[in-house]
Amino acid sequence: SSAPPSSSCLWSSRERCLRMNVLNLDGRETARYMSLTRFGIGFACLVTPRRVARVWLGDAEWEGTPVTVRAIGARDIAIAVGTLTSLDYGGDVGAWLRAGATADAADTAAIVLAFRSLRGVRRWLLPVVSGVAAYVGLELAGELED
Repeated sequence: SSAPPSSSCLWSSRERCLRMNVLNLDGRETARYMSLTRFGIGFACLVTPRRVARVWLGDAEWEGTPVTVRAIGARDIAIAVGTLTSLDYGGDVGAWLRAGATADAADTAAIVLAFRSLRGVRRWLLPVVSGVAAYVGLELAGELED
């Protein structure tokens, strides 16, 4: 597939566009797999919020944990369904991908703010994963713009 216009690329020059080519997938396929992953994570948050919180934060004892984690799960399911529906039926895929990137960027900010309270690999892995997801979502939104 050809490189997207330089205006859709972050942190790049006009001559060279920083691109992700994940497993040799095109933008629509990458968006689909990201959305299916987002749906799966959202579903796990709805069904097993304390388990997700233990994996994510290392602690699930706060009484508000289930409500908070389920709300995040519902958000991710809504974004995933919106993206998948747009991919299949011609909606504004870019808008849904930007919504997902915004959610991922907010997650990254929240994780960074809680950095000192996180232990072990979570401290480093969580902001990298959510930050990369935000970046890839923005790149795909630019590539798949209506």
